[in-house]
Amino acid sequence: MSRIDIGKDFSPTPSGRYVVDGPFSGEAFREKHLKKAVLKDDLEISVILDTAIGLGSSFLEEAFGGLVRNKYISSEELLRRLNL
Repeated sequence: MSRIDIGKDFSPTPSGRYVVDGPFSGEAFREKHLKKAVLKDDLEISVILDTAIGLGSSFLEEAFGGLVRNKYISSEELLRRLNL
């Protein structure tokens, strides 16, 4: 199982969609944390959201939607393995 705590492992104040928006963007989170967990083929990927102060829709869409859009994982497989 992969366990990722956004506020502790990434940033307590994540924001933005792309890396050009800042170092704590959804794209950066996906590439630094989520992609590794997905490619490890863990049966469960647990992402702790509670420790972050606010999570914008653009951040979340780029982080999680980007996994599917970039073909790291299918939407069905992501829904099966992801625990928020």
